[in-house]
Amino acid sequence: MKRDIHAEDYKSKSQLKREAQALQSLAQDLVALERNLLKKLPLPEYLFDAIIAAQTMKQGALKRQVLYVGRLLREEETLDLALLQRALALYLK
Repeated sequence: MKRDIHAEDYKSKSQLKREAQALQSLAQDLVALERNLLKKLPLPEYLFDAIIAAQTMKQGALKRQVLYVGRLLREEETLDLALLQRALALYLK
């Protein structure tokens, strides 16, 4: 099935990859935060739990868990990612 490149909501494969990489970077930043700062962010409970779980892991398991957190961020439709990124930027200063 061909994608219609003239459709308004069309995104190139490269654009989709860039967006996925940006969310992976966001996931890594979230995992690096302290628990008390994470509690202040507008995160769903299951995402918060996945981040806390990642903080207890080492090496390969940590890498897989960060990928999982990134996938949860991509799949979450009700989460305002721009708001989350702004809040995270405030806490990382």
